[in-house]
Amino acid sequence: IFGKENVWCNVDLYSKSNLKDKAGEADILVNICGTALIFQAKSKKLTLESRKGNIPIITKDFSLAIQAAYNQAFECSEILLGNSYVAKIDDKVIILPEINYCIPICILSEHFPALTAQIRWLLEEKQHAQIAPALVIDVFLLHLMHLTLETPLEFLHFIHSLSKSRKKFLAQTQIDLLSVHLSRNFLCSEDADMFMLDNGLSANLDLFLMAKIRGIIDN
Repeated sequence: IFGKENVWCNVDLYSKSNLKDKAGEADILVNICGTALIFQAKSKKLTLESRKGNIPIITKDFSLAIQAAYNQAFECSEILLGNSYVAKIDDKVIILPEINYCIPICILSEHFPALTAQIRWLLEEKQHAQIAPALVIDVFLLHLMHLTLETPLEFLHFIHSLSKSRKKFLAQTQIDLLSVHLSRNFLCSEDADMFMLDNGLSANLDLFLMAKIRGIIDN
């Protein structure tokens, strides 16, 4: 989507004053006109005890899988915005374009039940004027985004809109959030401060995906 010239993988960041100790890292870094997407991927999944509803274990698993990834992405964003770093890939110094705004994104390789609810209640976010609110998505949503958001502008628009408005929407799945964005761009009335989304809102997206992936055409 973004072109190879705008994407860097496995970027290690070092302070200019200390080139021996790694200050941060990004699994994937995308830079589009000064806006950086900082992807941190995690393979940690919910344990069996968490799936049984053990609250302390759920909190622990969330901390290891999501909170740690968010903290890492946020710290990486701060380093990039500070503009006092040296970036390397495989120990080779690279020059990154100027960055003036960062969007930290945590990517999960496993399905997390009730992910939207866990993010709302458990994620401890930090504030920075040049860093967007946190985004946590799984690889399944990322794949759907790749299928439905075909240009850098569309992808960035969804990412930016979701990070700024996700707290206003209560949804059972992130697919519902993508479906709403595709149909109405997260437009919402100023008369309400929260919206509950029904699962049926993703029906049109389901039909689109059946046609695109499986070649099934609904007559």
